Amino acid sequence: MNGIDISQQCCRQFKKEDMLAFDKIYAMDNDIYNDIRRISGNLWNPSKTDLLLNEVYPGRNLDVPDPWYGTEKNYHEVYAMIDKACEAIIEKFNIQHSKHNIHPA
Repeated sequence: MNGIDISQQCCRQFKKEDMLAFDKIYAMDNDIYNDIRRISGNLWNPSKTDLLLNEVYPGRNLDVPDPWYGTEKNYHEVYAMIDKACEAIIEKFNIQHSKHNIHPA
């Protein structure tokens, strides 16, 4: 429906070493954020971890709602939320990347 092929998508459980392997880790909701913190143990790094929707609504700590028990409309709404947050991440990355790659003339 949204033109994204997820047929090759796979998932796995978070492991504490992910704190070392990734620059940023996003959680969809506060429960998952707390699970990540617990699983990370002594590797916990709060500067590398955030809720996804904080990219759109900084500091509000909003959960991405689970549309499972809703209607098809709820799935479209959640997709739009996630898409907006991902676009914000890409924009932030591009801005940061362009600042670091400026070469004086």
